[in-house]
Amino acid sequence: MEKFKRCLIYLIVTLTVLSLSGCDGSTEPNNSNGSVSSVPAPAEPIAALPFDLLESFDPFKTASAFNHAVFPLVYPGLFINDADFSSVPYLASGYTVSGKQVTVTLKNLVFSDGTPVTAADVVNSFSYARSSERYSSRFKYITSFKEKNGSVVITFKQNAELCLALLDIPVIKRGGEVPLGIGSYAFGKDGAKTVLVKNSKISSDAVIEKINLYSIGDASSTVHSFNKKSVSAVLSELSTNTVIFKGNYEIKSYITNNFVFIGFNTYNPLFADKGIRKAFNAVIDRSLICSVPEFSEPVWHPINPLHYGLSSFELPDSIYMPDLAEDILVQKGYKKRNGYYNVGELTLIVNSEDSFKLSLADAVAKQLNAFGIKVAVKALTFDNYSKALSAGQFDLYLAETVMPINMDVTVLNGASLNFSGSSYLSFDSVYNALASGDTASLAFDGFIDESPIISLCYRKNQLVYSRIFTADPSPFQFSLYNGLLTSELQNI
Repeated sequence: MEKFKRCLIYLIVTLTVLSLSGCDGSTEPNNSNGSVSSVPAPAEPIAALPFDLLESFDPFKTASAFNHAVFPLVYPGLFINDADFSSVPYLASGYTVSGKQVTVTLKNLVFSDGTPVTAADVVNSFSYARSSERYSSRFKYITSFKEKNGSVVITFKQNAELCLALLDIPVIKRGGEVPLGIGSYAFGKDGAKTVLVKNSKISSDAVIEKINLYSIGDASSTVHSFNKKSVSAVLSELSTNTVIFKGNYEIKSYITNNFVFIGFNTYNPLFADKGIRKAFNAVIDRSLICSVPEFSEPVWHPINPLHYGLSSFELPDSIYMPDLAEDILVQKGYKKRNGYYNVGELTLIVNSEDSFKLSLADAVAKQLNAFGIKVAVKALTFDNYSKALSAGQFDLYLAETVMPINMDVTVLNGASLNFSGSSYLSFDSVYNALASGDTASLAFDGFIDESPIISLCYRKNQLVYSRIFTADPSPFQFSLYNGLLTSELQNI
């Protein structure tokens, strides 16, 4: 009897479904009367990147970090720099290096409107770049650039091989509000919206046909925009922000070219002695200071640890040698009293608005105090920090700078970074050794002996991206969305 009831219920339900869907038994809606609608299909996933639509679309005019993150997709240059600063030809079909000069031949490429790319376009772009805020510093190293027989001839002040990294300057064709480029994507329109559309004029690994651009004017709104799915990838400095991301996402860290170091005040007789500076360098265990590997990469020298130029040098992983530091101090006549060397209490100043640098300063002071050197951290607002540096009101200062793309460490002798009261030949020696590709480590030995600064780390940032992307990206400072757009999107 129970079995009969179940069969009867099943029959009634089946007849009801058939009566709603039509006599042929189809479950499709009957379009003749429009009284029944189908269940809507899931919305297609949409890729969207942050972009300041109120700023210029010209890479030589805008200051927006959001826009410059997108520009490598649209405006590549003669070369593209990999994560290790090695230069890969892009617009260049080939090049020859002779001393300080490089001659670049161009591929047969066209801009996104189909017009050919010429050497004159490259020369014009370099002229735009020379007066731009972002790229003008490159021309400290580039002395001339000209067209010659359809090629581009560029002369540098130093060895040309290392300076190839400077030639990722965007090549554009001006002709309106939005310049033309030769990248994987071009700016286009979807109704009234500005979007990125896949550039059909070139061959690339890009798969996604269209990318929405969501206008963001300040960094504080990026997390909110990501959480409400207005954008599907954002750059975030997790080391300095307490942020809460929501949804289905992944995080990839990458090393930036932001170098963090401690400088000495050599007007203090203690630090006028290079032996003492060497002892302070040997006391610091950088692996402990950089205890969160997602936030920084420890270094004891001023070169980005990813730089391909280091591959020819046999360098130690660490110079942490507290026994050596103790021997130096004793030889210099310093003794411990009540657990501390008689060097007096030292002041380490740091910018209070950066929590990452504050934590580094505290970690350095903790290690020095544990060793027996009294150090007090003095956190100052940026204005007061700058005033203290200019007035020499410090013993040690913690600083951060974006290093030149060709790793010219001699900039650390410049007045805007060096408040120590001395200039150091070891910076020149390291840069010259790097430029020449010398396999000897003498330049770095001299750097350790002179110890002009205490190198701490290179900072890391994070790319946070939605799992709608099926690709596994490999972001780096020159191409934040590297590999992100090479696979189909998926619903999550």
